[in-house]
Amino acid sequence: MANTKIQQAAGSRQRKPSFIRRNNLTVSIVVAIGVIFPFVVPSGYWLGLLALAWIYALGAESVNLIGGYLGELPLSTQAFFAIGAYVSALIYPNDGSVAFIAIAIAVVGCGVAGAVLAPIVCRVTGTYFSVMTLAIAGVVGVLLGNLAITGGTNGLGVPAPALSIGGTQYVLSSARSYYYIGLVALIIVGVFVTLLLRSRWGRGAVAIRDNPELAVSVGVNAFRVRAVMFAASCAIAGLSGALYAHYVLYISDDLSGVYYLTLFLIMAVFGGMGHRFSPVIGALFFTVVPQLVSSSEGAQELIFALVLLGVVIAVPDGVASLADRLIAPFFRMVKFRLGRLAAVRR
Repeated sequence: MANTKIQQAAGSRQRKPSFIRRNNLTVSIVVAIGVIFPFVVPSGYWLGLLALAWIYALGAESVNLIGGYLGELPLSTQAFFAIGAYVSALIYPNDGSVAFIAIAIAVVGCGVAGAVLAPIVCRVTGTYFSVMTLAIAGVVGVLLGNLAITGGTNGLGVPAPALSIGGTQYVLSSARSYYYIGLVALIIVGVFVTLLLRSRWGRGAVAIRDNPELAVSVGVNAFRVRAVMFAASCAIAGLSGALYAHYVLYISDDLSGVYYLTLFLIMAVFGGMGHRFSPVIGALFFTVVPQLVSSSEGAQELIFALVLLGVVIAVPDGVASLADRLIAPFFRMVKFRLGRLAAVRR
């Protein structure tokens, strides 16, 4: 009964699920393409670029979880991105053994940090929420740039991840290795976020986003819902940062700067806040397209600005919503044809 009330609280303004969420076949096709792509295009350059896109997609997913489903603007994503990178780098042994344990610790650490900060951040909304998260990012940036353990402004070198199998150590330094590591991490996070959104926490978040007064009136604990979503977002940002650190093999306090915040926000907005596949769409576009259009950094920034402006004006809900409108009729037609075929056979 309570869950029904929460769903009603979301109201008619609740966003339609994307075509990815509505059709599991589409998800399977996309994943299959991702798995076989390295065999079709074995170029190390493009595989490395796509590996970076998967990592950035995780950062955009962190923004999308708060901005798209909770209705708040997080300005601390880059801070937890940097924390995840530093935690993983600092506890990772120089010989590169014990692969992914440090990354897992970084993810859990960022999630715990988000939960600890939740009583401060998640009791406010709107502009105050954004200001509080921005303050957290500022503090993290100052600490990373001045603590001796973090290397200060000089940064830290990071070893490549490795696996020990049967007493033999395999260093995962190839572009294909990073491609699959990023893809697997993205799939795991995608499943986790989907389950989270289908839980009472996710339904409560959507209800709060669409009608906070009504949501509270039917029993939604707004603070707890915001705290859970914020902690999950921090953990995902930490995973993105940890993978990034072991991909580029060097980190500095610049990770907590405005560049990465802007990057993740643009990716999420371009794909469409509140759509499940928007982080991947935004990350692929803003990672791959620059290498195709121009080698000039100034020209790339101009093209991006024009494209983003056009998307915001023409498709306010993001590119994912456009794909939803274009592909959904196709699936309806296929379903109708299959239904008629089944009726004829009867």
